[in-house]
Amino acid sequence: MNMQHWALPISTLDGQLLGVELETRVDVNGCRMLIAHGMKETIFHHSLREAQSDWLEKKAGWFTDNNLFCVVKGEPGCLEHALPFMKFFSNSRAEHLSSGFWVDDMGGRNSSALPLFTEGCECVRFNKSFTELNISRAIFPVLLANLRRHCDKIIIPVYSRRYHDMLSKAGVWAVQGQQRSVHFSHCELLLSRF
Repeated sequence: MNMQHWALPISTLDGQLLGVELETRVDVNGCRMLIAHGMKETIFHHSLREAQSDWLEKKAGWFTDNNLFCVVKGEPGCLEHALPFMKFFSNSRAEHLSSGFWVDDMGGRNSSALPLFTEGCECVRFNKSFTELNISRAIFPVLLANLRRHCDKIIIPVYSRRYHDMLSKAGVWAVQGQQRSVHFSHCELLLSRF
């Protein structure tokens, strides 16, 4: 089993780095494994979380010194030590027991807007396919405005600056996908890009 850890930048519309998503890519016998939310019972789950914890502890000073966050997919108890700069993307309603949770994959096939209507939702990230399909439609800014009534921080996965004006007017907090990801061991390089 081969694990590679990547830092996927999340930035403001004007390019200021806010934080990164830690994405772990796992290859088993040369085949890339798809890691979805809720894969708690997989054979490699413990190894994956242990490796992520190690990287986060190594980079803790950098995140803290630069006032950046690092978001990981999973519930808040999934890593041994939750550090102050860490956030957790979740798409399971059962995991939203505390305040400050981040909802992932909004608009995805199995997603629900119900967590947004409960107390404590800090951030929501849209599904990539949903965004690509709907971002050019006139209803998209209206949808964003309605969601912002319940959650101020919205992350849109968008690869083109063409939509920045509309996203800015709609009050979008951050975008993801416009900057190339780097290996997590070199995440410091992201600050020089912004």
